[in-house]
Amino acid sequence: MLECVHPDRLVKIRKDRQCFACLEIFPKGTEMIMGVYKDEYIYNLYKCQECKELMIEHTSEIADYDGIFWEGCVAEWKREAENE
Repeated sequence: MLECVHPDRLVKIRKDRQCFACLEIFPKGTEMIMGVYKDEYIYNLYKCQECKELMIEHTSEIADYDGIFWEGCVAEWKREAENE
C-alpha cells in the first residue's frame, strides 16, 4: 500500500505528465496536483484538478473497498457510468 510522504500540492508541470486517475496526458505548463508516495519505491503521482475533485466527492464509488485509488480509477469509473 502506498504511504504518503509529501501531501498533495498544486504545481505547474515542467514537462508533459499523465494524470494518475484519468490517464490523460497534460502538456507542460498545466497546473496539476502532485503528491509524493512510497511503497517499495518513491513515486511522484500527478492528478488533474478535475480528478482530484471527483476522487474527493465520489470516494465511495471510485475507490476500492479499502478506500484505495489505483492507476486509471477515474477513467474506469467514468466508463462504467457511461455504460449504465
